[in-house]
Amino acid sequence: MIIQDTEYKEIEDFLETMHLKIGDVRKILTDDLGWEKEFILQKAKEESIFHMEEYLRDFDIIHPKKAGSFSDIKVSVLDIETGIIYKSLRQAEKKMKVSGSKIRKYIKTGRFRKMEE
Repeated sequence: MIIQDTEYKEIEDFLETMHLKIGDVRKILTDDLGWEKEFILQKAKEESIFHMEEYLRDFDIIHPKKAGSFSDIKVSVLDIETGIIYKSLRQAEKKMKVSGSKIRKYIKTGRFRKMEE
């Protein structure tokens, strides 16, 4: 069953009144904390919040996990300044002792060039 947007909003407002964020609900569902899930369902029933069971069942569809930004982590890069070729972005991070965002900034500014495999 597809829940309407207004019902999503009502459910999410209810969860907010319980001081539960999206991450908290995801943790309850993934850690299989049945008693907390049952508590939420019972409280929703008392407050006449409909479709809570469907919302929790379809939670991963409603709020999909965001994929990491490391889809190109296995891409080799050439450091233009030093001439060193790193086999992955992770290797460049470790050898240069900088963050991944700094490596991506270097790619955008032109210091690093992605190597074709």
